[in-house]
Amino acid sequence: MNNHYLARGSLYLIIGHALFYASGYLIHCILVRITTPRTYGTIGVLLSLLTVLQILLIHGIPTAAAKYLSEGVDGRELRSRSLLLQFTSTLIVSFFVYSAASLIADLFHDRSYVPYIRFLTIVIVVRSMNQLFNSFFNGYREFTKQSIHMAIDSFPRALFVVVLVWLGYGIYGVLGGYAGASLVGLTYALAFFRPKKTNESIGYRQILNFSFPVIIYSAFFHLITSLDLFFIKSSSIAGEYIGFYTSARVISTVFVIVSVSFSSTLLPSISRSFSRGDTEHTKSYIQTSLRYLLIIFFPIALFISVYSKAVLALLFTPEYAKAGDALSILIWGWFFLQISFVLSAMINASGRTKIPAQLAGISVLVSFISNYCLVSRYGIEGGATATFIAGMVCILGGFYFVHRIFRVGIDLHSTLKLGAGSLMLFVIATLVKAEGVFLLAWILGLFVLYVVFLVLTRAINNDDIRLIRELYRSFVSARLTAEP
Repeated sequence: MNNHYLARGSLYLIIGHALFYASGYLIHCILVRITTPRTYGTIGVLLSLLTVLQILLIHGIPTAAAKYLSEGVDGRELRSRSLLLQFTSTLIVSFFVYSAASLIADLFHDRSYVPYIRFLTIVIVVRSMNQLFNSFFNGYREFTKQSIHMAIDSFPRALFVVVLVWLGYGIYGVLGGYAGASLVGLTYALAFFRPKKTNESIGYRQILNFSFPVIIYSAFFHLITSLDLFFIKSSSIAGEYIGFYTSARVISTVFVIVSVSFSSTLLPSISRSFSRGDTEHTKSYIQTSLRYLLIIFFPIALFISVYSKAVLALLFTPEYAKAGDALSILIWGWFFLQISFVLSAMINASGRTKIPAQLAGISVLVSFISNYCLVSRYGIEGGATATFIAGMVCILGGFYFVHRIFRVGIDLHSTLKLGAGSLMLFVIATLVKAEGVFLLAWILGLFVLYVVFLVLTRAINNDDIRLIRELYRSFVSARLTAEP
């Protein structure tokens, strides 16, 4: 494996995740125009709750399956055992969620949530099984099939949600649309996944031992990204502001498209090179991935932070620009969190799964205390600041342990150039105000200027340009296959 293969796999997954999240953005953009801020806020809280609950299921056993498939275990045996473990754990979680629906609704001070929370258990079952097959594709590094699987899950989701809401099913229509799309994706996965027979066996305990710390980390991590919304919902300022803050959170998830894609290719790649003692390739994967992440993330965070109110007015409605100040803070919190997510994938690939879980646990405590102190005093801006603080803890801890385990870190010289380019953009953006359709053209122009600056300062070098050309050629003319 080499950096070209890693980047090409990431490109395919970025496309797949882009389609997946684009359908999500489309859903939110439509919902915000056909519902009130209060109802839209309720949908946002329920989807966040769905995310936290399904994290108990989609990042444990599926991540273990991807790791062990990449290391050459018997695919048929792993499929049967992971399916049994996944289905059993899904039923257990669903039972407890259904039974505790009233208690969860009371925490939000809203008993109307009870039937919706119980309906979530159906969605959880379908989506968790669908995600397991997505991880099977990832473990074999069949990134084309994986991206197609995500795309097939994406378009029906938007269609089902819009049609069901239009037919008058309301919030049930939104949740039902998510479940229906996962059924379509699961059908594709069952038809196209082909396990490979090998002589390396794997036991239930081995899968579970790897899964448990990953589950704990994932649950903690997504709690960090949701505690702000939950605290705001439970506070006296809720009302329409829960809808405004939901719109800010939707925009802040833009980083997830890239971070999840990089993590999906890094885990099997680093796991394989690290298990073979290939230090050179392992360090190369880490440094290259971090550099590309910073190149992409810096301008995105900066543009959204500076033009937060204009972005909200453009993608949602002018009324939602009230969350502009919160978004300008929250976007940096998600910037830190999503880079830390990739760092945790690197650490997990080394087999030290307890470290990300412990770090995330500390960050959850920081987030809880910060939200408790700040939301009641500063409202939605306080929730955004709490996420910012927790994100700082996550990224600093992640960089420390990646350096400690792999003896590698970010390229300081290249990072300083990226910082200089971002500072240049910040100065220009603050001097020139833009809104509406002109905002998109203006941001595109600034991004081109940013890329030119990086090329001139050699932050983007000839190897990067050559890689981009190769990626383009492979994308339009070749089909991605797993490297022997």
